[in-house]
Amino acid sequence: MARMNSGGQSNRDWWPNQLNLKMLHQNPPSGNPNGGAFDYADEFKKLDLAAVKKDLTALMTDSQDWW
Repeated sequence: MARMNSGGQSNRDWWPNQLNLKMLHQNPPSGNPNGGAFDYADEFKKLDLAAVKKDLTALMTDSQDWW
């Protein structure tokens, strides 16, 4: 007679050969190309957003032969 498991099936039970992706979630300070003192929010405030929008609009509406 088959034994019934009272618990639910785990993800590992269904896919035993899955890759361990925990390595992708590490964020060591050495992985930051801007260094530890870089303040993303502060640098973002320095952007001229109107100029960025203008550049993006020009990029997306300029027809190129290679696309």
